[in-house]
Amino acid sequence: MDRFRLKAASAPGPLVIAVAVGALIAALSGSEALAGGGSTKVSSAVQSNEELTDQNEAADETADDDRDDQSESPGTATVATNASESEDSSEDDDGRDDDDADASAAGDRGDRHQAQRSRTAEDEDDGSPTEERRPTLLKEFAFYSDSDRNVNLTTTSLATAPFHGWAVELRNDRVQAHGTTGAEAAAFTTLSFSKEFSELWGIGGGFGTARSLGTGGLIGSIQAHLELFRTSISPSIARNMLVSSSQALHANLMETDFGLAISHELENGFSIEGDVHRKYLSDGNRSDEVEFSPTYSFDLRGTKLALGYHFSYLAFATNPENGYWSPRRALSNELTAAWTFDWLRTYGGLELSAGRDSVREQGVSNVGPGGGFGGSVGTSLGFRLDKGLSVDLNWSMEGSATWHSMLSGIALRYVF
Repeated sequence: MDRFRLKAASAPGPLVIAVAVGALIAALSGSEALAGGGSTKVSSAVQSNEELTDQNEAADETADDDRDDQSESPGTATVATNASESEDSSEDDDGRDDDDADASAAGDRGDRHQAQRSRTAEDEDDGSPTEERRPTLLKEFAFYSDSDRNVNLTTTSLATAPFHGWAVELRNDRVQAHGTTGAEAAAFTTLSFSKEFSELWGIGGGFGTARSLGTGGLIGSIQAHLELFRTSISPSIARNMLVSSSQALHANLMETDFGLAISHELENGFSIEGDVHRKYLSDGNRSDEVEFSPTYSFDLRGTKLALGYHFSYLAFATNPENGYWSPRRALSNELTAAWTFDWLRTYGGLELSAGRDSVREQGVSNVGPGGGFGGSVGTSLGFRLDKGLSVDLNWSMEGSATWHSMLSGIALRYVF
């Protein structure tokens, strides 16, 4: 009751009620406005978050694209990075950096193109003549004599010139031979060709005619060489006329030679050379030849010195007594030395060999070296007289206890 009376006593009048109602309405209006402002701020925040998320996703996609581009083209990524850094500084710096980046990229491309052009120029022959490829004329005279009273005088005329990447050679040899059977003469004309297709292999060959007194025949050769693992392999087939003496020329003997030459370059100036030949002669005879030569070469005061060993083996099936040396077996073991030089106006060399020969003859007539101690000496000297003009002098002697021979010659060469 007291509580009810208190309430009743404190009950407001109509004016108070009206004021309260107005305050309530104002409060409700303020709440709605506050709620509206809060919702606007929330909406703006949500929108800002969404835009930030979109920007982050776009940035991530751009970074991924940049990384992909960088992985595919490092130079492009570098230019893009430099451009981005330039944009952070100023427009002038940006322009300068872009120009520098473009110039750098262009320079890189130019260097690569220049390197490619250089490699192409090295791979392709520019056609510039070298001393080996330039046209050359040569005239040579050689005089040979031995203790079996054989004397040969040989005159050689030679012209070489390049033709569509090939080295072409036209050669003419004339031989006048004097011996125990009288005098004989022969002439040989050959047209040869050769080409190096690369540093690894090349081919060569030739064909021509050989004519002696009243007779003649076809001669020629073909050979190839292969470079593999510092080893040179050269098989060959050749057919020539035998000109060792007037008796051999009179018999009109033809010789077919199947050969194989192998050489290998070792370390520190060491090298090994070897030759194997099987020869068939038109008189029914045949021969086998083997040669082996290890050599050590080194420079000596602007010149070159080569020291080595030479082994040779020669064997014929028969001795038909046709004016050429045909032992049943001949073995030779020699020590060799060769000194060569090439100076401004002169060039040449000196060769020495000495050793012991073991010879087993067959037949009645023993023509050629005999067994025992033997040796040889040879020298050459060349002079460069004028531009392209040179003259060569050479002399050699070979002998043993029962036989000796001598060869001398002079050659005049002009390179265009």
